[in-house]
Amino acid sequence: MTLRMLACAGLFALASTAAAAQDAGGYYASLKVLGGLSNYDIGLKNESTSLVLFKPADEIVGGPSVALGYRMKNFPVRFEAEWIWRYRYDMNAYSEEASERVFKVNHSTQSLYANAYYDVPLTERWFTKGTAFGYVGAGIGVALKSADGTVGVAGGTPIALNNTEMDLTWMATIGFRYHFTKRWMLDVSYRFSDLGGMDTGKTALGEAINTSNYRSHDLLIGTAYAF
Repeated sequence: MTLRMLACAGLFALASTAAAAQDAGGYYASLKVLGGLSNYDIGLKNESTSLVLFKPADEIVGGPSVALGYRMKNFPVRFEAEWIWRYRYDMNAYSEEASERVFKVNHSTQSLYANAYYDVPLTERWFTKGTAFGYVGAGIGVALKSADGTVGVAGGTPIALNNTEMDLTWMATIGFRYHFTKRWMLDVSYRFSDLGGMDTGKTALGEAINTSNYRSHDLLIGTAYAF
């Protein structure tokens, strides 16, 4: 009986501290790892020549996510600035023509988002009340995309491809956070990201790869710390 009372008291204390951390609001920081299944549409800019990918467009990409946010006091809304680096996405293809052009390009993206989230406390049906909350959110920002690689024809010397450009990006997400101490939280979420398009540049062999509809289904896992 005594052990049961102690266990209940411990759970109550954990729930109380977590709930207090939510109601108090304030700043927090998070560090997460991103893993995504990304895809895109591909073609040669200003050309009708078809491109054939060496492998399917769907590719697993990864990278870190770092964020600084603020949770409003006594109101379940958070605002956040987030930086994400996606590395790397291969765009390797050849052109369907008599003298095939072979493209071998690596693509990386750094994104800066302004995010907003709405928190929903989870009931004791799943967790001890107050220790966890789900959330939905969305964000908009800019993506700095870099491409580097080569293009060449059979028997010829490959020519370097390099280009950097900026585009608008947006995301929508759903996830949950679990308070395992008053300040530390586990954060897990699913995210859909739209990263726009990317040109890999122009060379003496003509226009290089143009990508569009660069999108990704992402899973993010990490920790957050409330100050």
